[in-house]
Amino acid sequence: NVRTYWKNFHERMNGSSSDLAPLRKFGFLMFLWGSASSAIVNATQTPLVTTFNLGMWAGQIQGQAQTYRAFGQSMAGLRVGPTGIRLDVDGIAGVTPAERKMLKELEANGTLQAQITQELMGLNRTQRRALRSSANKAQKVFDIGASAFGAMEVLNRATAALAAFRAAQNPAALKRAERVHAKDQLFQEVKAAYGGHATPRMMAQWLVDDTQFVA
Repeated sequence: NVRTYWKNFHERMNGSSSDLAPLRKFGFLMFLWGSASSAIVNATQTPLVTTFNLGMWAGQIQGQAQTYRAFGQSMAGLRVGPTGIRLDVDGIAGVTPAERKMLKELEANGTLQAQITQELMGLNRTQRRALRSSANKAQKVFDIGASAFGAMEVLNRATAALAAFRAAQNPAALKRAERVHAKDQLFQEVKAAYGGHATPRMMAQWLVDDTQFVA
């Protein structure tokens, strides 16, 4: 249950399981830190998972078209700075005011955050803020090396949200989504959280949840 996962994440990372955080951090350092190939593999989430999931209800041709368009536009939001690579939602190209608003809302509620990357690093969001504000040079170097992997996760999320939001503007696609996912627990939970109706905004949230946590 994704909602339960989110709810318990902070507690698990700060409870008895937090003793394992150094081991997760060490594993991340050995296998994923500073690895361009790992970042590229992380980006394959979009063509291998998001595209086909979207195609189930938007149609495969439309799903591919919307996904790859959103991916290219989201790539324009990637920025390189003193803290490494990040995705700037305001820099995503070619979006409408409604699409920008949706992306900003998802960013504000934590959906467009590199949550899986943080877990692999053995950190929760509170710890991340504390580390970013510290003067620990070693930690800053670690953050820079980890940024490419995290940026690809956020890129995948923004792509999924934007593609779903656009595809769901078609009423027929929305009806097909409700029919295809009628027995999908996560779909029904997200829909209930949005007032019990499938809308473009709800579909954006759901596709990110589904492709990032479940697939």
